[in-house]
Amino acid sequence: MSNMSVSIMSDDNVNLSLEDEFNNSQSENAIALSNEGSFFDNDSMQLETENEEEKIKPITILGTEEDRPSSRESQQRVLSSHKESEKKIDTSLIEGSKTKIKYGMMEMEERVIKDREREEARQKELERFKNIRFQYLISPKHIHYDNFLREGLEYPVVPQRLLPTKTDVAFERDGIPQLVVQILSKDDVICQKALIILCQMFHKPENIYLGFIEDVLSKAIKLIHDDRILVRQKVTELLYLYSTHVYGRQKLLERLSILNTLSSRFYDSDEVVRKNTYKTFLKLCETQDGIDAVLNLFLFNRLVKLIEDEKMNLKSIILEIIAKCIRYGKPKIMPNAAIKLNIIVFFKSLLLAGVNSENVRIATCKCVQALCFYKEGKELACKYGLIDIFVQLMVVSSPELKREAASALMWITLNCDAKKNLNKDGIHSIIWMLNDDSDVSFQLSLIKILTNCAEDPIGREIIELNCSTKLKRLSVLSNSELILNASRIALSVIYWKPWKKYNFEEESKKFIM
Repeated sequence: MSNMSVSIMSDDNVNLSLEDEFNNSQSENAIALSNEGSFFDNDSMQLETENEEEKIKPITILGTEEDRPSSRESQQRVLSSHKESEKKIDTSLIEGSKTKIKYGMMEMEERVIKDREREEARQKELERFKNIRFQYLISPKHIHYDNFLREGLEYPVVPQRLLPTKTDVAFERDGIPQLVVQILSKDDVICQKALIILCQMFHKPENIYLGFIEDVLSKAIKLIHDDRILVRQKVTELLYLYSTHVYGRQKLLERLSILNTLSSRFYDSDEVVRKNTYKTFLKLCETQDGIDAVLNLFLFNRLVKLIEDEKMNLKSIILEIIAKCIRYGKPKIMPNAAIKLNIIVFFKSLLLAGVNSENVRIATCKCVQALCFYKEGKELACKYGLIDIFVQLMVVSSPELKREAASALMWITLNCDAKKNLNKDGIHSIIWMLNDDSDVSFQLSLIKILTNCAEDPIGREIIELNCSTKLKRLSVLSNSELILNASRIALSVIYWKPWKKYNFEEESKKFIM
């Protein structure tokens, strides 16, 4: 028994020593694995450690309790697995957050770039509109403000460096003397800025008066032949602003040498310069002295010759100047000066040309009205067949062109031959158009045309048969006092008999009943 007990004790000691060695080896392996990058930095060494780990991993075999691993080993194994999983999760989270941050930064940069581009485009558009508005001095409250902006895009805009908002100017009365001195400066920027600001300030009448005190006209006219386009534009605009004021027109007409120098800009290469020049003379022609000045300077013939080669938007301005010169020119000059130029044929070609705009045709109708104020003009209009042209324009045209064509035909039909020609061909069209009550002035011109045609016996019969009831209705029910009087005069002419006086009151009572 003693031998047996000794053997058992020895066996137990051996087993305990083996277990201690096994545990020590596993703890050393775990410590080596936990120390990252200390010894196993090489790939080959890492492969060897992986093989060793696979060898060292215990194989769980379902057997007796003695063969199973102890609780300490299982705890260490679980802890190591948890550490590895935590490391993997941390690395994945860090990589995912880095990618998300990268994509977020890229989106933010793209959004900032787009916002910046949008803001630059908006500022550029606003700057362009501001420059155009400043160039033409248009009020935003104007009815045709948007149209002016669209048309203004074809013209050069004031450069950024010359904007008056970036210039220091003396206040009130001291500002204009300072600017007038700067006009003749040798520095381009100072000179151009001074002209731009003066044009802006001369919209006020008191500033125009201060400009006369400083004699700005004689200084500005020296720059009329300057090589710089902007300088010529602003000088002509300055003179136009002077002509819009009564006192300014008076001072300009006192100096015919300035007007003679300004007329040389009729042939300028820049369209804005020519436009400002024409508008200046148009404003001057609102007075009798201005018309006499234009005729005395022999500008009438030059203006007539300029129409053919001029642009469409400037033709109407020239034609309005010609109309005022023909109508209000002195009898010694007009209408002989216009008739010598064979101007009625020129007006006819302008009316028939399909290329011309509506404004040009309206201005041409005004010129024919002015010429037909004279007896020679009526005869020429009847001779060259303008009656049929005006009747066609009255049938198919815009309201404004209809109005001007009707008033021109009203002047022409004062001639006896014109009445006969209209009674043969176009009287029925006039009677038909009388039913249009939308435009009072157009209807008034039609009634006067019918009154003129009723003086001819043939026209009187046609009007009495087709139009007397309409005229009676207008003479009683019309809201316009002018149409009431004109229709009563027309009825008195229609029912006129050499042995009988027409009693309008009795006839109107019969019509009402």
